[in-house]
Amino acid sequence: MMGDMEVAVRLKYNLIDSWDAKHQHALILGFSLLILITYTIFLWFICSMVPSLLTTLLLLGSQIGLGLPATRAYYDFGVAARSMLEFYDSGVHNSSDSVENLSVNFGELSLLFERMNMQAAKYDKDSLDDLNDLAWFMIIVWSLISSIVFLGQFSRFSICPYGALVLIIVCLVCYYNGFRTMSSTSFEEELDHLEFYVYSHISSIDAELPNANGIIVLQVIKNRSNYSIVDFLIEYKLQKELTLEYHMGLSSFRKERFILKAPVDVIENVYQKMKEFSVVQQGDWTIEQVTTQSGKILRLANQKKILDISEKNTFILGLSNVKKSTEMVSGIIRNIVEIVQ
Repeated sequence: MMGDMEVAVRLKYNLIDSWDAKHQHALILGFSLLILITYTIFLWFICSMVPSLLTTLLLLGSQIGLGLPATRAYYDFGVAARSMLEFYDSGVHNSSDSVENLSVNFGELSLLFERMNMQAAKYDKDSLDDLNDLAWFMIIVWSLISSIVFLGQFSRFSICPYGALVLIIVCLVCYYNGFRTMSSTSFEEELDHLEFYVYSHISSIDAELPNANGIIVLQVIKNRSNYSIVDFLIEYKLQKELTLEYHMGLSSFRKERFILKAPVDVIENVYQKMKEFSVVQQGDWTIEQVTTQSGKILRLANQKKILDISEKNTFILGLSNVKKSTEMVSGIIRNIVEIVQ
C-alpha cells in the first residue's frame, strides 16, 4: 500500500486556474468568426468590380491597412489572456468539499514541488519573438500576390476573398504567441518562490521545537480526477494530550492560524495568557475558544491575509519580508511553548 508521500507525488493537481483565459479564448473565436464573415463579404465586393489600378490599390490597401494592426491587436489580446492565468484557489472553487490530509516528510517536500513544476510546465512554453514580424511579412506578401492576381486576371477563380481566411489564421497565430508570452515570472519561478516560503516557515518552526517531531500535512480537495491544494500545516505533539498545529492559510478561505488541542482546563488557562500576546493586543491576531466535535480548541488566527495562492505578490517576496514573517511565527510558537510547558 502506498504511503501518503507516494500518493501526493502521483496526484494530478489543479494548479493553474485557466477559466477566465478559456472564456477569453471563446470570445476571441466568436469575434474572429464575425470578422471572417464580414471581411469576406467586403473582399468579395471589391473582387466583383472590374479590375483596374484603383480597385487593385483599394484591395491592396485594405488588406495591409487592416491586417497589420489586427495582428498586433490579437497579440495584445493573447498577452491579456495570459495575465488571467493564476494559481488555482480551492477557496473559490471547492470551499464546501471535504478535505483530505496527506502526511509529507520535510525532506520530501522538494519532490512534491517538482511534481507540481512538471504539471505547470505546459503553461511556461516560450513564445517566438520574431513571429509578429513573420505575421506582418505574410500579410504583406499575401496582399501583393492577391492584388497582382486580381489585376492581371491570372486565375479563372478569384482568390482575393480568401484574404479574410488568411488574416484570421495569422491573427490567431499571433494571439497564441501573445498567450505564450511571459510578461514577468513563469509559473515554475512562482512555484520556486512558494516552495521557499513554505520551507522557510516550516524550518523556523522546527527550530523552535527541535524535539517535537512535527508532522507536515498537505491538505487537498478532490475535484473529479484532479486534486486542488488547500493548505500546508505542521502538527506537533507537545505532550500526551496537547497538540499544536500551524496552518499557513494557502487558499483564500483559510487564514494563517495556530490551533491548540488540549484538555478543557488547560485550554482555559492558556486562553487567558494568550490574550496578553502583543500580536493579539495590537489586533493583528485574534484568539478564541472553539467547540468542535472532539472538544474545545484554541484558535489564534491572523486577521491580515498574508498568503494567498491566487495572489503571487503574497509569496513572491524579498528575503527580508520572508524573514520578517518567519520571525513573527517563530515568536508566537516560542510564547505558546513557554505557556504550556
